[in-house]
Amino acid sequence: MKTQILRLEPHDDYISVRDKLGWMQTGRIVLVWPRKARILRRELDLLLIQRQARSRGGQIALVTRDPRVRFHARSLGIPVFESIEQAQRGFWRRGRRKLPPRRRHPRPDLEALRAEVHPAPPAWYAHPAFRAGAFALGVLAVLAIAGLFLPSARITLSPMERVESAVVPVEASPQIGAVEMSGLLPLKTRTVTVEGRDSLPASGSLALPATPAKGAVIFTNLTDHSVEIPAGTPVFAPNHPGLHFETTSAGTVPAGVGETVMLPVAAARPGSEGNLPADSLTALSGGIGAQVTVTNPAALQGGTDTTLPAPTALDRSRLRQQLLASLATTALEELRAAAHPGDILFANSLHLESTEAETFTPPEGEGGDTLELTLRATFTLLTVDGDDLRTLARSIAQARQQPGYRLLEDSLRWSNQDTPALQAGERAAWRLLVSWKQRAVLDKEQARTLALGQSPEDARARLMDALPLAAPPTIEIAPSWWPRLPYLPFRIRTVERGQ
Repeated sequence: MKTQILRLEPHDDYISVRDKLGWMQTGRIVLVWPRKARILRRELDLLLIQRQARSRGGQIALVTRDPRVRFHARSLGIPVFESIEQAQRGFWRRGRRKLPPRRRHPRPDLEALRAEVHPAPPAWYAHPAFRAGAFALGVLAVLAIAGLFLPSARITLSPMERVESAVVPVEASPQIGAVEMSGLLPLKTRTVTVEGRDSLPASGSLALPATPAKGAVIFTNLTDHSVEIPAGTPVFAPNHPGLHFETTSAGTVPAGVGETVMLPVAAARPGSEGNLPADSLTALSGGIGAQVTVTNPAALQGGTDTTLPAPTALDRSRLRQQLLASLATTALEELRAAAHPGDILFANSLHLESTEAETFTPPEGEGGDTLELTLRATFTLLTVDGDDLRTLARSIAQARQQPGYRLLEDSLRWSNQDTPALQAGERAAWRLLVSWKQRAVLDKEQARTLALGQSPEDARARLMDALPLAAPPTIEIAPSWWPRLPYLPFRIRTVERGQ
């Protein structure tokens, strides 16, 4: 019969060997162990491999020097060889697994063994009175356990409360940095920026130039040749700086000293300021002034102005004051709206800090029926924070707290006995009324201990005597028909009324 060699790897286990056996096609399979590899050394592994080979109608033999593998193979009836050649040439015996020899023992006396293990109980153990007593003790034990763990109770305590009050003189100033129990409070500055627009009718007027003044000038030749006078030649009045006239047509002064020519002129800009008397225009500019002289023999006339309504400086000042007053009112309203409950605002400390984006319409120097002003202003105000007042009130209440009592934060109240007003030097002083409640601190563990195993009436009496209570405690027992409070402390819950 053909023999197939299957060499094992050092990492093989039963599962990998079983998979390799599935590919074998012969009836005899030699498993060759790798040298110095300690694999498949359990008897169970060899047994499972043997069963896998038999299920496929084959037989396995081993080639290994591992003494443990050889020992288990012999016990399972698996042939073991020293080499592959010996396994291929040798005869394989289908061995059987060696079973341990059976030892024969005499048949045991079961009745004697039963009597030895379970000896007969004494006569009193089976007596009806003993059994009835044992049953009664068991029932009593169950009832005792139920009496300890079944009932529960809730005790509601009403601690005693005391109402306290005090009138404290307080003083606030910007120089005070923090709240002091003596009644000193810091004055803080709050800032707000508001913007607005206002207008008023213009009360002044503004003269605007309408038509230019006109006239004629005479040019006198100072040379022996003719002189050309182009149109637009400027002529100046030395006594009226900034004002000049221009010729409206060209002309020529004949040759010869003393020769003259008359040309029309008009003011360079309109307005009544151009109406000048005779002999006012006497100056020329440039090289032409060295060749001719000029003068106006008659007055210059025809310059007119148009009068328009326009705001005056007084209008601007009055509108600015009016708008700032309105913005101050708006700033105060916004500061009051942003204030927290309890804050004290000193309205008479409202101060204009700065202004910006100040725009008048029309601008200065222009006319208009109405003057408008857009302005953004920043105001400051001195205040006392409500949080600082609360801190002061809490400090006063804690300083006057009675031993064994605690302060109820929600009961803390304060009010001003006088109207706070800012005095000279940014200082405010008034009297503050502070009131609060103190509640007695109850020892709930003591209350639980006093009520252990007591009837509800006795428990109420003991609690009223030992604890500062405003009213008898409320006791609720579950189940409601149970006559006493539990004996175990953790089965009693104590709470304060309102919690």
